[in-house]
This record gives sequence, structure tokens and C-alpha cells, in this order.
Amino acid sequence: MDERRKQSRKYLGFFTRVFNRDTGALLGNLGDITVDGAMVISQKPIPTGVTCNLRIDLPETAFAKDHLDAKAQSIWCKPDIVPEYHNTGFKFLEIDTQDIQIIQQIIRKYMIR
Repeated sequence: MDERRKQSRKYLGFFTRVFNRDTGALLGNLGDITVDGAMVISQKPIPTGVTCNLRIDLPETAFAKDHLDAKAQSIWCKPDIVPEYHNTGFKFLEIDTQDIQIIQQIIRKYMIR
């Protein structure tokens, strides 16, 4: 799939857990994030076209809240460089304005340059 993104990918200097908010199931760890979407690193592939409500944990005491909530759709999935894992790209469909501001803070504070 030809990836076209508005924001450059920002790799994070930490991993944080990502859950399906509706089921409570752990989807994987956050690999990167922009205000438009995120990549989740998981042990099981997540099919494309899946829409779910994500809960993204945040580092303790670093922000005014402990998690982000976003409705997102999986738009691609491919094997990670580590064979046991898969990378899935999610596009945010609905996200709170306050959470977008927190993502911008995450990018400034934790992105690997």
C-alpha cells in the first residue's frame, strides 16, 4: 500500500500500552504517533478496516491525564522487523481537542530525533 501521510512519523522514546476501550483487550504498544494517527506494535496482526475505540496509556505524572481516547480505523498492517510482531497503522476518526494538544506535547517531549 502506498502510504501518504500529512504528518511525518514520530518515533517515541518510550512504549506505552494501547487497549481496545470497548473490550478492555490489550492491542499492543504504541510505536509512533501524530495528531492524525498512531502505529501499534502487536503480537497478533490487526486486520485493515477495523474501527475501534482506543485507549492509549500515558506516562505517569507526565500529563494532566493518564490516557488518551480516540476512535480510530486500522488502515494498514505489516510484519515488524522482529518476526513475532506486527505493526498496524491507525487513522484517528474522532479525538478530543485536549488529547490532540497532549499528542503535540508527547511529540515535543518524547520523539526520537
